[in-house]
Amino acid sequence: MSSEFELTEKLPLHKLMPWVRQVEGEHLCYEVQSQSRPRMWHRVDMRALYGNGWCSCEGFTMRGQAGRARREKLPNEKNQCWHIRQTKKFMAY
Repeated sequence: MSSEFELTEKLPLHKLMPWVRQVEGEHLCYEVQSQSRPRMWHRVDMRALYGNGWCSCEGFTMRGQAGRARREKLPNEKNQCWHIRQTKKFMAY
């Protein structure tokens, strides 16, 4: 019995999420394409900050400074940038 929604073939990750790519030779390091500047790629290191991730984008830097001002020791969901959230989705696949 075949379902209408059954996938006939699995798509590779680079086709599902072409804006995220793993850095070759570096475990848990990724590059994520900028939404506002498509030619720019931001580095995301998921090993950093106790597995919460670190990103090279300006937004992450600003959120981190705001978190330190509020004395938050670790980043949380509201402090994570789009690039880290996309990386987590990529890793979940």
